[in-house]
Amino acid sequence: MNPSQQNLTGTFKVARPLRRTITFAFLAVGFTAVLVTALFAYYSAKESLQAGAYNQLRSVREVLQNSIESYLQTARHDLAGQADSDTVRLAVVDLQQARADLRQDLATGGFPVDESFMKTIRADVKDYYDRVLITNLKKVSDKDPGASETVFMHPDPEANLLQYVYTVKNPAKIGAKSDFTGTADILRYTNADPNFLKAFAGTPFAKTHEYTHRIMTAHRERFRYYDIFICDIDGNVVYSNFKELDFQGNLRTGPQSDTGLGQAFKGALGLKRGEIFTTDLAQYPISYNAPAIFISTPVMDGDVTRGVFIYQLPLDVINEVMTFNRKWEQIGLGKSGECYLVGLDGANSFKQITESRFPEQLKVDQKRLTILADGVTGVESTSGVLSVKTKATEAVAAGEKGESIYPDYRGQPVLGSYAPLESAGARWAVIAEIDQSEAFAAARQLAIRVGITGAILLALLGLAAVLFARRLSHPVDGLREAVERVAQGDETARAPIRSRDEIGQLATAFNGMVAERASVRQKLEEENKRLQANIQQLLMVVADASDGDLSVRAPVTEGALGNVADALNLMFENVGDLIKNAKDVSERVAAAASEINRSAEELSSGADRQSEELLGASSGARELSADARGVAEACQEAAHAAAQSEEAADRGARIVREVIVGMEKIRESVQVNGKKIKRLGERSMEIGGILKTINEISAQTDMLALNASIEAGRAGEAGRGFNAVAEQVRALAERAKLATQQVEKLVSDIQQETSEAVAQTETQTQQVESGAQKVAQAGDALNNIVQVSSQSRSAVTKISSSATEQATKTGVMLGAVTSAAEIAEQSRGQVSGTRATSEILSSLAKSLDAQLDQFKLNA
Repeated sequence: MNPSQQNLTGTFKVARPLRRTITFAFLAVGFTAVLVTALFAYYSAKESLQAGAYNQLRSVREVLQNSIESYLQTARHDLAGQADSDTVRLAVVDLQQARADLRQDLATGGFPVDESFMKTIRADVKDYYDRVLITNLKKVSDKDPGASETVFMHPDPEANLLQYVYTVKNPAKIGAKSDFTGTADILRYTNADPNFLKAFAGTPFAKTHEYTHRIMTAHRERFRYYDIFICDIDGNVVYSNFKELDFQGNLRTGPQSDTGLGQAFKGALGLKRGEIFTTDLAQYPISYNAPAIFISTPVMDGDVTRGVFIYQLPLDVINEVMTFNRKWEQIGLGKSGECYLVGLDGANSFKQITESRFPEQLKVDQKRLTILADGVTGVESTSGVLSVKTKATEAVAAGEKGESIYPDYRGQPVLGSYAPLESAGARWAVIAEIDQSEAFAAARQLAIRVGITGAILLALLGLAAVLFARRLSHPVDGLREAVERVAQGDETARAPIRSRDEIGQLATAFNGMVAERASVRQKLEEENKRLQANIQQLLMVVADASDGDLSVRAPVTEGALGNVADALNLMFENVGDLIKNAKDVSERVAAAASEINRSAEELSSGADRQSEELLGASSGARELSADARGVAEACQEAAHAAAQSEEAADRGARIVREVIVGMEKIRESVQVNGKKIKRLGERSMEIGGILKTINEISAQTDMLALNASIEAGRAGEAGRGFNAVAEQVRALAERAKLATQQVEKLVSDIQQETSEAVAQTETQTQQVESGAQKVAQAGDALNNIVQVSSQSRSAVTKISSSATEQATKTGVMLGAVTSAAEIAEQSRGQVSGTRATSEILSSLAKSLDAQLDQFKLNA
C-alpha cells in the first residue's frame, strides 16, 4: 500500500460518521428554532408585561396622588374654615384672657394660690415630664434629652397650673384627653386637692375650655386629625385636643419654638386670611420623637391677627391611604409592590414620609424605634428615617414624572412610576413600585413553558433525524467500503448502485473512475519499460565521454529521452569546439606570461632605487619637522607667560583703582570730621559766652542777696526769715559762680583740644590727598605696564602662530614624503607580486595545454 492509500484509509477511520453529522445538523436547526422562539416569546411577553405594569403603576400612583391631594386640600379648606369661625376666634381671645386671669379667678373662687402650692404643682409637673416624656425620649433617641425643668417646662405659673389640671392629674390615657375635660369631670378627680378642683372648675378658663373642647373633639374624630391646637398671639398653646405636654407650651420663646409645631406657628404669622403653611416631616419631641407634619393658618379679627390655628396631620391616615390599608395584592401590586411618599425639601430631604412595606429587609440605621401615643407600645418606623435617593426621587426633584426601571432603596431592581406632589409649599414625591422579578414572572414562566415544549420537539426531531440519517447513510456506507478497498489496492472493488439519485450517480462515477485507473496503470508500466532501455543507452554514451572520448554520439529515439539524446550530442560537439579554442588561448597566454615576467624584473630593479632615495628624503624632513615643533612650543610658552603678566598687571591696576576710591572716601571723611570739629569749637565758644552771662547773673544774684540781707537787718525781727532766704540765695549764687568757673575751665580745655584736633585733621587731610596723588601715579604706571604687556602678548602670539603654522606645514611635507616612500615600497611589493603572478600564469598555461591534449576530438 502506497502512502496516499494509507492517508486515505486513515482519513476514513477518523472521520465522523455521516449518520451522526446529519443527526447533529437536524438537532442544531431544531435547537436554534426553539431558542429563537423562546427568546422572541420571552421578550414579547416582557415588553407586554412591562407596558401593563407601567399602566397599572401609573393608575395606582394617580389614584393615590389624587387621594392625598384631595385629603390635604380638604384639610386645608377645613383648617381655613374653622380658623374663620366664631368658635375659634372667640376661643383665642377668651382663653388668652382667662389664662392671664387664672390665679385671680382661683382666689375669687376661694382658693388663693400661694408659693407653697405652686412649688407642689411644679414638682408634680416635673415628675410627669420625667416619668412620661423624658423616659420615652431616652428609649427612642441616642442623645440625652436633658433635664425636664430646663429643657421642656414652661416657667409661667399659669402654664404649670393648666398642665397640672388637664394633663398631670387627668386620669384619661394619653390621646384620650377628651374623656375627662368637663367641669364635672374635673370635680371627680381623686388624686388632687378637692378645694383647688372646685375653685378651678368655676373659672372662666375651665368653662371656655369645656365648650371649645366639645366642639374640637367632635371635629377631630370626624376628620381623624392627630391633634388640634389654638395658639394666642403671644405663642401660648391655649388649647390642644390631645393629652400631651405641648399644651400650654410657648411657641415663640419656649423649648417648643424650634419644633415643627413652633415652625407652624411662626410660618402662619406672616400669612393672610385663608392662606396655609405646611411644615416638612420632622421628629416631634413631645410625641417621643415620632415624625409629624403640621398645617397652620392665622386667626384673623378683621385685619388683625389674634392667634394661629394648627392641625397635626395623622400619618397613620396618610399611611392607610398610600398603602390601601396594606391591601397590596388586592390592588394588583402583588408581594413586592408598594406606594410611598418622599419629602424633597428641608432637613428631611429625600426621606420617606410614609412607612416602608419591607422594614425587615432594611438595615438598622434605616429605621428606628417609635413609641406610640399610649406612651408604652414601641414599634419600628421608617418614616422620616429611611433615605430614598433613587432615580425616581431625583427625577421628581428635577420636576419630572414618568416610569422607568431602576434600583429602589433596598437595591432591588423595580419598575416604578413617579410624579411630584405640591402641598401648600411642601414638595413631595409620590412613587409606586413593584419588583422587576415579580413583574416579569409571567414572561419567565412563558419562556420555561416554551423551553419544555421545545425540548419535547427536539426529542422528536432527534428521533426523526436518526431514522432519516440511517436511510441516507446506508448507500453511502457501501460507497465508503468500496473506496477503502480501492485504497488498499483491490482494483476489482466496485460500489453497489442501489438508487438513481445523486448517491447512485456518485457510485456509478466512482466505478468508472476505478476502471479508468486500472487502464492507465497498465499503460504506465509499458512506458516505464521502454524508458529504462533508453536510459541504459544514454548512460553508456555518457561513460565514454567521461573517459575523454568526445567523438561518441547517443542514439535519438521517440519520446522524452530522444530529445535528451539529441541535446547531449549537441553538447558533445560544443565542448569539443571549446577545447580546441582553449588550447589556442593557452598557447597565447604562455607567451604573454613570459613577456610580463621580463617587464616585471625591470620594474623591480627601478622600484628598489626609488625606495632608497625616498627613505633619505623622509629622514631629513622628519628632523626639520621636529625643529619646527620645538620653536612653536617655545613661542606658546612665551605667549602664556606674556598673558599671565598682562593678567597680573591688570589685577594690580584694579587694586590701585580700588585704593584710589578708598583714599578718596577717607579724604572726604577726614574733611567732614574736620568740619564737625570746627563746628564743635564754635559751639564751645558759644558755651563760653553763655557761661559769661551765667557768671554775670551769679554776680548780680550775689549783689541782690547782699542787698536783701542788709534790708532784712534793717527790718529787725520781722526780717529774720527774709535774711535766711537771702543767705541761701547768696550761697546758691556762690555755688553757681564756682560751678561756672569750673565749666569755663573745662570749656577752655575743650577749645584748646578742639583747636589741636582741627590742626591735626587738616594735616591728615593734606597727607591723605598726597597719598591719593601718589596712588593715582602708581595707577597710571600700572596702566602703562598693562598696555606694554598687552602689546608684548600680541607680538608673542603672532610669533607663536607663525611658528605653529610653519610646524604644521613641515608636518604636511613630512607626511607627503613619507606617503611617497610608502607608495614606492608598495609599488616595489606589487612589482614583485606581478613577477610572481606572471611566473604562476606561465606555469598554469603549460599545465592547461597538457590536460587539453588528453581529449579525443573529431578531425
